[in-house]
Amino acid sequence: MNCDILQNKLGFTCRPVSDSTIYIESPITMMFDGDCIGAYVQDIGRNRVRISDNADMLFNAQNHDIAIKSDFKAKLQALAGKYGLELNEAGEIAGTCDSGSTDFMLGNFIELSARIGHLFEGKQRQETISFERKISKI
Repeated sequence: MNCDILQNKLGFTCRPVSDSTIYIESPITMMFDGDCIGAYVQDIGRNRVRISDNADMLFNAQNHDIAIKSDFKAKLQALAGKYGLELNEAGEIAGTCDSGSTDFMLGNFIELSARIGHLFEGKQRQETISFERKISKI
């Protein structure tokens, strides 16, 4: 996988992770945490690539106290399917494509990620955790 080619096509930041994997970071940020949307692009051979978030999005959402219940996860899985991607049981958003379609699939990936980020907006739990309640009484 060549960072220079994708960086020239997309204009996004790119850095190699290994001989077969690069990380692409877009300037588009997630609504709920402000992090840039990024994807790992891995050359899996036979002129195919795998694009993945390495389960970062759902992990970050849970770290921001967003509960991913089964009905909400099913909604996210259906949405991912509309973009030619999948949200697997491990919480990873991923898809494969021919290497010549990498820029198109990355566009789908980034658009899907932004839409999911919008769905997360306002889903953070509003209840005060018990530690904060106890400290506020002091």
